[in-house]
Amino acid sequence: MTLTTRRLFLGGTVALGASTLAACGGGESGGGSIPEEVPADETAKIAYSIWDQAQKPAMEKIVAAFNEEYPNIEVAISVTPFAQYFEKLQTQATGGDLPDVFWMNGPNFQLYAAEGKLQDLAEVPGIDTSKYPEAMNDLYTMEDVSTRRRRTSTPSPCGGTKSSSSGQE
Repeated sequence: MTLTTRRLFLGGTVALGASTLAACGGGESGGGSIPEEVPADETAKIAYSIWDQAQKPAMEKIVAAFNEEYPNIEVAISVTPFAQYFEKLQTQATGGDLPDVFWMNGPNFQLYAAEGKLQDLAEVPGIDTSKYPEAMNDLYTMEDVSTRRRRTSTPSPCGGTKSSSSGQE
C-alpha cells in the first residue's frame, strides 16, 4: 500500500467523523499532505493494530461506519496483547513494516514521533486538537528542534492517537 493510500484512509476516517489514529507508512515518515476529500470508490487495504481485545468490537463498528462511505477500503484489525504490543511495534518499525494505523500511548509517543512514524495532525483536515484537554495535548506534544515546530499526538477516544504539529518561534 502506498503512503498516499494510507493518507486517503486517514482523511476518509476524519471525513466520517470516526476515530483517526496514528497513521504510519511502512518505514516512511508520517509527514506529507492529506487530501481534503477521498473518492468514495477508493480501493485500499489498511492494517490497523490495537492492544485491547475488549475494544475490538468498538473498532469494528468504527470500521463498519467508515465502510458505509468507503466500501472498497478493507480494514484488517489485528490485536496484540499490551505486554507484547510495543515490542512488536518496534520490530515492525525497525523492519519498515509498521501497520498503516496503530494505537499509541504517552510513554512511547516520543520515540515514534522523533522517528517520524506518527502523522502530523496539522496536515489532517478536520482535526482540532483544542478539543482535547491541555494535559493530554502536552503529553502528546514534542518540539522538533530542527524546525521549531511542536509535534502533537492526541489519543483518540478509543485508545489510539492522533498527531499534529504547529509552528513555534
